[in-house]
Amino acid sequence: MADFFDFTPYHVLMAVTGGALLLSWWLPMHLFRRPPAGSALLMLSGFLLALLFPGATAFLDPAENPKVWEIAAELVVIVVLFATGLRIDDPGRLTHWRPTIGLLVVTMPLTIAAVAFLGWWLGGLTLAGAVVLGAVLAPTDPVLAGDVQVGPPLQGREHPVRFTLTTEAGLNDGLAFPFVYLALHLAVAPEGGWLTNWLLLDVVYRIAVGAVLGAAIGWLVARLLFSGVGNRRLADAGPGSLALGAVLLGYGVVELAEGYGFIAAFVAGLVCRRGEEDHRIHHRLHVFSESIEQAVTAILLVLLGSLMPALWSELDWRHSLIGFGLLLVIRPLAGRIGLAGSGMRDGQRWLTAFYGVRGIGSVYYLAYAASHIEFVNEHALWALVVYVIFASTLIHGLTARWAVRRLLPEEDAPKDAPPRSATPPEAAVAGRPGGGPLHLFVHRRVVLDTLTLRWDTLPMRRALLLCLALLASGPLRAQVEPWDPNAVEVDVELLLLVDVSRSMTPRELEIQRKGYAEALVSDAVIDAIGEGFLGHIAIAYVEWAGSYAQRVVHDWAIIGSRADAEAFAATLTTHFATGMRRTSISSALLAGAGMFEDNGYTGLRRVIDISGDGPNNDGGPVLPARDRVLAQGITINGLPLMTQEGMGSQWQLEDLDRYYTDCVTGGTGSFVIPVTDWAEFASAVRRKLVLEIAGLTPAPAPPRATAPRLIRAASDGTYDCLVGEKIWENYRNNWEP
Repeated sequence: MADFFDFTPYHVLMAVTGGALLLSWWLPMHLFRRPPAGSALLMLSGFLLALLFPGATAFLDPAENPKVWEIAAELVVIVVLFATGLRIDDPGRLTHWRPTIGLLVVTMPLTIAAVAFLGWWLGGLTLAGAVVLGAVLAPTDPVLAGDVQVGPPLQGREHPVRFTLTTEAGLNDGLAFPFVYLALHLAVAPEGGWLTNWLLLDVVYRIAVGAVLGAAIGWLVARLLFSGVGNRRLADAGPGSLALGAVLLGYGVVELAEGYGFIAAFVAGLVCRRGEEDHRIHHRLHVFSESIEQAVTAILLVLLGSLMPALWSELDWRHSLIGFGLLLVIRPLAGRIGLAGSGMRDGQRWLTAFYGVRGIGSVYYLAYAASHIEFVNEHALWALVVYVIFASTLIHGLTARWAVRRLLPEEDAPKDAPPRSATPPEAAVAGRPGGGPLHLFVHRRVVLDTLTLRWDTLPMRRALLLCLALLASGPLRAQVEPWDPNAVEVDVELLLLVDVSRSMTPRELEIQRKGYAEALVSDAVIDAIGEGFLGHIAIAYVEWAGSYAQRVVHDWAIIGSRADAEAFAATLTTHFATGMRRTSISSALLAGAGMFEDNGYTGLRRVIDISGDGPNNDGGPVLPARDRVLAQGITINGLPLMTQEGMGSQWQLEDLDRYYTDCVTGGTGSFVIPVTDWAEFASAVRRKLVLEIAGLTPAPAPPRATAPRLIRAASDGTYDCLVGEKIWENYRNNWEP
């Protein structure tokens, strides 16, 4: 019974998530006279959850497990889109949709272009990565924008501002997909030749299929609901859970037809709503959909908030500029341009342009893109998207109701109550319809009040400003490295990661251990240690293979003399272990980076020295893992083993040295030393250790028959870093038992 109180992370996560959900809904009722949306508090609860229980959400890393986030976000979005279509009591005439068309045709492409430019210019993204960022962040969210959308079915409240924001959120999630596919084309074939295919297939065909089949399925569902006579009609006796069947049917059929299921879900709800428009079944369907939406969204927001402590370190001032630039400058200005000629009054245009809420849809798009594109800095992208969602929940979520009351007071009055003013407020101030200079000032002042968070009470304003200060300062504080006053200072913290995958023979494994032991006690290495600034180094030796196969042969130890080196080397040759399955360079790098934390040493430099005889074929892609390690200030050097001898010749690459240069190594002064013959292994290791210990900037050695050549690690970014995964997939597809 020793493990009777062995708290598993899964159950801890369940308990604290439940507590966070309850607290997030209870707290606003006691702090605010008019409780705002609870989205920000849900994310803040998740943030505190991760700080108090850091291990509870480690398995939710979106870069490592994007499929979990993709499926969860996809389910929420399609249910909400169907419910959004059900909300619209009166679709009106085409002129009623003019503002929506402007936001979709003008505002969204402008937003994508502006965000993509900032991602490329400030964020250092590739063109494909920048376009993905724009497509991920451009759509407004149907999930978190309830406060500015139309009310439930049969309740009206379809003010032009609410109608526009509702229909925009219903359609632009699907209309962002062509830009995701555009980024995929740019990544796969940057030289071009795909534009016609993109326009005809990804733009015209997929949108048309989504709209047409969505309308057909909405009509079919309405027929099923209202066919029959008397009390035998499904609409009269059926439960609200019928909505789930309609959603899954519509989305699944359209996706099978290669259309955009998001468009279909919204259109299906909109068309279904036209069947006996005053029937209560529409309300039941919406209530059920809303229940699913609120439950899953609340959990997702708590879990998204729990990612923030881990992702915060990926952010810097540039990400803050992109995030706040999108929310406070790009979307409002692009929205204002898109609404020109819409027929809305100026204040309504500014309100509609400003409240482009970001949320769960962005999570889905990034998770989807991450499964199709190998991002160079995936964690930074996730950090930026989560950061923008959090900022949107603060800025939009906590001010939406207040702003709507200020700009649209008459439409929120009870239907049986007289309007608060027979004349629109801005026309009354300006003295004539259409307003004037004072009219423009009044509504810009309302937007300014929204941005500066002029709320009802001073304590509330202070609390809100404190949250925004945390939001703005988080990326700056995240750049400060923790300092351990008890750590031993050394010249370098050097981690040796040694490949022991089964593609290597027992003889090769023994050569590796003996080669490292011989190099460590060589005069050249001992002299390099002694000539260092502090005269000693910290070193560890770890063997690795598949995703979960890392074996610590010798944990961190200090070497400052020959005796220390001999003691360390003796451990390596005491016995020789067997190999392990698969090859996961990505997992080895991430596990190795984790070993630097709290290891008891503080080095002037931190270096990972990784050897291997093949490319990554297990675990996550190697590039994102490499970039996460480099972001921690760790240099990665490589020792590609190109001996062409082992049992796994099908996994070997003729240009493994280039693979290591482009995909594995990096950082200040990084380099690669290929080994083409086991006879030169010990000398290659010795040379590499001397360079790493001395912190020298390597230069290629003159060609000699006996000297291992050295390559400065400088990637040109053109190598296919998924080549190992492709070889493995091809092997699996062609393998017959």
